[in-house]
Amino acid sequence: MVRLRVALLLLFAASAALAQQRRPTVTLSGDRVLVALPDSVLKDARVRNRLESALTTTFILKTSLGGAARIEIRYDLWDEIYRVRRNNVAQQIAKAALEQWWRAPIDVGRAGGKKIEIELMVLPFSAAEENDARQWLSKSGGVGTPMSNPSSIVDVLIGTTLSARPIVSYRWLVETPK
Repeated sequence: MVRLRVALLLLFAASAALAQQRRPTVTLSGDRVLVALPDSVLKDARVRNRLESALTTTFILKTSLGGAARIEIRYDLWDEIYRVRRNNVAQQIAKAALEQWWRAPIDVGRAGGKKIEIELMVLPFSAAEENDARQWLSKSGGVGTPMSNPSSIVDVLIGTTLSARPIVSYRWLVETPK
């Protein structure tokens, strides 16, 4: 009976530590709030499958402080590296370094309040890829087809196929450190 209690206590402690690890870490730097995203996001099967597809995956980070960030990750199969971009700063990193890069704190605004709502959306393509597809559809829509209003067909295609619907999204309510 004692072994069972000890095992349950250890299981409870491990699950509490794991639950804490799956939340963003918030720190203060002066009056600025920095958020470090948990690596459990990258380990989520839906996200991992997308990251390994060699297509760009976009992460949109929003906070109740009004701060936001765009993170883009694409695995380059040929060079076996990740091409990453965070707030328009592009880098190339080794596969083994992705989690460390991911956990780097992101400035999300001025401190203001005891709790911060954080939302992270995972989108299936980058803004540049979406723009390229929209331009391609606009230029090629209706070419060689006898339609009275080809632009309306293009608008329907764009609206139904290029809407950036999240693959998955996360929401957290995190305490601001004192």
